Amino acid sequence: NHVIVRDNGSVDMYIDFKDQAKNKQVFDQLEKQKLEIEGRFAGPLIWERLDKKRGSRVKYIVAGKGGLRSPESVWPAIQEAMIEAMGRLEKALKPALEGLKV
Repeated sequence: NHVIVRDNGSVDMYIDFKDQAKNKQVFDQLEKQKLEIEGRFAGPLIWERLDKKRGSRVKYIVAGKGGLRSPESVWPAIQEAMIEAMGRLEKALKPALEGLKV
C-alpha cells in the first residue's frame, strides 16, 4: 500500500487473509527474520502485529519529504520517494515471503 497523510507518506505490506490466526502466523514468521529483512531494506521498519485486528502490517514512513499539506510543487518528489521506498520494501520482503510456511 502507498499511503499519504497530512505530513508524510508511507508504504506498507498489509497481511490480511480471511483467517486472523493465519495473518498472525505469517507476521510472526516474518518478524523472526526482522534483521535480515531490515538489512535488505537498508533501514528500520515498523512492525505492527495489530493483535486486536484481523490483519497485521510491516510499514515504512517516508519522513522529511512532506504530505498532503505540502505545496503541490513538491508532490512529485514525495511520490518518487514513496515509489523508491516501495521498491525497497518489496525487495526486502520477497525472499522472506517465498520461504513462508502457512
